[in-house]
Amino acid sequence: MIKREIGNDSERRDDMSNTVECPYCKYDNKVTYDDHDGQDSFDMTCGNCNEEFEVNVEYNPIYNSSKIENEECDKCKELERRYKNGIRKLF
Repeated sequence: MIKREIGNDSERRDDMSNTVECPYCKYDNKVTYDDHDGQDSFDMTCGNCNEEFEVNVEYNPIYNSSKIENEECDKCKELERRYKNGIRKLF
């Protein structure tokens, strides 16, 4: 089972560090994105008992929110929505 380390939300998103429990000795091994490079599963050697085991990666979405900001288009004077990434959408 992959467990996310305790910390605030921004630390969890930025750090992307996790631990995975060795199925043989129950030792918590630290896992980073670099260990699996985006793969859904990979083999790992326990840092405590040196047994090799398979790690399956699970993804859990993180949701956030922001205010809706509308502004008037300079050309057509219609309201358009401004998104965080700068893309505009006409109504």
